[in-house]
Amino acid sequence: MTFFKFNMINNLLDMYEKKSKKVLIKKNKKNKKNKKNKKNKKNKKNKKNKKNKKNKKNKKNKKNTTFFKLFDIKVFSISMSIAFITVIVSFQFFFSIGYMDGYSMTPNIRNNDILIIDKHASIKRFDLIYFRNPNRPNEYLVRRVIGMPTDKIKYKDDELYVNNVNINEPYLNNKKKMMEPMILTEDFSLQEVVGKDEVPSDYYFVLGDNRNSTVDSRDFGFIPRDSVKGKISSKLSIRN
Repeated sequence: MTFFKFNMINNLLDMYEKKSKKVLIKKNKKNKKNKKNKKNKKNKKNKKNKKNKKNKKNKKNKKNTTFFKLFDIKVFSISMSIAFITVIVSFQFFFSIGYMDGYSMTPNIRNNDILIIDKHASIKRFDLIYFRNPNRPNEYLVRRVIGMPTDKIKYKDDELYVNNVNINEPYLNNKKKMMEPMILTEDFSLQEVVGKDEVPSDYYFVLGDNRNSTVDSRDFGFIPRDSVKGKISSKLSIRN
């Protein structure tokens, strides 16, 4: 009987031990699982934090990039505006715009041609100048400089003589051919048309290229230097 009881107790102890082991194993598994879950959660949280940080960094970089792009565009716009204003101011200082009214300079300059006037260029013989009309101060004319200060001018047999030296006028070649056998420029001397032997200081003697259909120094006399706006540097021809 005693042996039976002892045996029974041993069996109970074995059962308890086995059950305890099972519980312990189960608890360990649960702990491991919990640890794993915690680790996964932590990893997920870390990944999320890293992602958030990365997103914040990207947003910041994007914001900075956008700012610099806007800044570059603004700087470029300001630079272009300054350059444009500088060009306009420089152009207005050195140049002016005019236009040809009439047929006094055909065929070299035609009616309604747009003219670029160089306001600071030095003027030489045969230059085209833009000056105030002596008879109508509100209007400007275009004529060719033939006589410089102190020059003695005359035309004989359709040829120009400056200080008794024959000077060729190549800009009239086409016009002369068109008018053959007629002459383009009638004979005259300064004494005959303006009552002086030479061009005074600070004055010019000017003629139109269309010699038979122009009003020039043969009609209104010498042109004072201070009435000249400038020299014609280029033209833009407008065809009707």
